[in-house]
Amino acid sequence: RGPADAAPPAAVYRPLDVAQTLSGNDGKLSTIYVQATDASQVSALAADLQTALPDATVSTQEDLASSVSGSLSTAAGLFDSFFAGNPKAPEAAAALLKFAYCQKRLASTLAEVNERNQTYQKGREALEKIVKDYSKDPLLGTAKLELAKIKAATGDRGGAMNDLRSVFTADATKNDRSAPLATLHLATLYREENKPADAAKVLADGRKQY
Repeated sequence: RGPADAAPPAAVYRPLDVAQTLSGNDGKLSTIYVQATDASQVSALAADLQTALPDATVSTQEDLASSVSGSLSTAAGLFDSFFAGNPKAPEAAAALLKFAYCQKRLASTLAEVNERNQTYQKGREALEKIVKDYSKDPLLGTAKLELAKIKAATGDRGGAMNDLRSVFTADATKNDRSAPLATLHLATLYREENKPADAAKVLADGRKQY
């Protein structure tokens, strides 16, 4: 069997004490999660834990989010730089798509509304550029699907639904692997709008087509 035919790896779960014994780490822990009852006390709690456990690494959710945000920003900058210098390269559309992925993921980590929407907008503009300027690229369907997700996340549900419909109706993308996913996302939006009959029809048509 080749790599494409290989079965996915199975996850194996063991009780903590068994896993510790098997790994030669009896009585040891690598990570402990602590939940604060008051969000305003997280920083003080983290400081107390660091004092009590000077050899341990104490990270708050904000610290982790900051780390993720930094990595995503760095990756987005690399994809943006590649595209700026190579707009006609075969990988140009892929660079834009990955830039949009980074912006969408980064936006999901931001609490401030205006900053979050501005970040989503950067991803949206990159995806719209793929749709407009790279309409022959194999990633067109995926770009439309991701564009719809961003529109839905920022309140443009009508635009999102139109984009999703275009994925599985337009000749250029209706046979793309993103098309079945577009039907699922459209059905989800219908359900969220309390339109179960429309959702059911989209799913039924999708089953027939795919």
